[in-house]
Amino acid sequence: KAQLDQASWSFLPEVELDYEVSGDKPTIFVLEVPNLHDLLLLHGIRCDLIISESGRVEVRLLPGTSFNAVESSLGKIVKENRISLISYDSLSMPLKSTFVGTQDFPGRSAAIALILGQAQKLCSTQNVCVVSLNHVTVHPITGQNKPYGGQIVGYDFKFSLLLERAHYSIVDDRTVVNPSSAKDANRVLRIHRHPSYPEYSQSIALKLGEEGFVQ
Repeated sequence: KAQLDQASWSFLPEVELDYEVSGDKPTIFVLEVPNLHDLLLLHGIRCDLIISESGRVEVRLLPGTSFNAVESSLGKIVKENRISLISYDSLSMPLKSTFVGTQDFPGRSAAIALILGQAQKLCSTQNVCVVSLNHVTVHPITGQNKPYGGQIVGYDFKFSLLLERAHYSIVDDRTVVNPSSAKDANRVLRIHRHPSYPEYSQSIALKLGEEGFVQ
């Protein structure tokens, strides 16, 4: 409750939260699932996380797994409460605590594919929008930031935005669509993936203060 109050105050200071669940009012459900195994189970994926003798972590499906996303625990919550938005905060943390080495990349990709595959089914069958916060890693060749988790994270979302600290060079950045705000900005939001724009072709200068983001 305290965390939700703090988040609401930061982003929606004019909104007062009511903790009485009502079917005729907008409702926020917070599910705290930090463990990857439990997160997969929430999406209807019954599995074991197998550690080989070499230390590789693999995802092995178990009987009883339902790929009917609506029948999963998350799907039932979405359907029964007419949920219209699912937000993952964050998708990468359960992965980082489970897949710690480069030899675990196949298992990590499998786990992400299972979670996002179920989420996409909820999007198409229940008219749900999915938003996810994700950490970034640096591409070893280009030096640019990319979503942690590999290509599957980047390509499974229709839109991908990169939020990073703004440096003095942002003043001369021609991709910034609001250059008048660049001087006082301490954050910059860039297009990473968009169906109509090239990567990093547009960005917006933002200032993060006590009351949240402002242009």
